[in-house]
Amino acid sequence: MTLEDIKRSTEPYKGAASGTSEGTAQATINSLKNSYRSGLVSDYSFSAGQLANEKAAALREQAIAERQAESALPERLARAGINGGGVASTIASLKAGYQSGRNDIRQNYMTSLAQLGQQYGQRAAEADRSLDQSWLDYLLTKAQAENSAKLKKAYSY
Repeated sequence: MTLEDIKRSTEPYKGAASGTSEGTAQATINSLKNSYRSGLVSDYSFSAGQLANEKAAALREQAIAERQAESALPERLARAGINGGGVASTIASLKAGYQSGRNDIRQNYMTSLAQLGQQYGQRAAEADRSLDQSWLDYLLTKAQAENSAKLKKAYSY
């Protein structure tokens, strides 16, 4: 049974004054949903910003390490007695390692961002479900009370 089914099933029991309390309850639930979603968006934005900052810092460190390794390369190769094709191969290997490191950093960032988005979606769905359950509980309690009052009135002499 959906929330709309419950609402329709309680229609016959609504009195003149009951619409205002139901409207107030619905407005309160909607306000809570909006407030909670706003908090979730804020948390998501903050965490996504932190991830972006960490990615930028890691890329910066990767670039610094690559430049340091590149500047130390001639001396290292000379000490090892490597020249000619060995130099080109070593430089190519250094560049490939640098690109691989950058790709790993970006991949980790994208994976973390996807996980963050998934957590946001789960938390938003849980909040909606919880607040919808509160609304459903309210409607059921209200319908039961109104039905009970109607039955008492019908059977009282």
